Amino acid sequence: RYITIAKIIREKLEITDTKGYNEKEHHAQIQEKRDRVERYLIFALKYKLITDFEEFKTLIENLDIEDI
Repeated sequence: RYITIAKIIREKLEITDTKGYNEKEHHAQIQEKRDRVERYLIFALKYKLITDFEEFKTLIENLDIEDI
């Protein structure tokens, strides 16, 4: 299950290939976005806004990273 979530997050953050791009800036931007996503998900789990794995997976799939 953890691998599924990690893959969905990587896809959302477009972490597939950084070659040919300014990797230093790209990684900093990606890490900042990943941090925001993780804080959002932790908040949802901590306050029991998500009650099972399927809800968690659906939340991540429908997540608009730019809105976080």
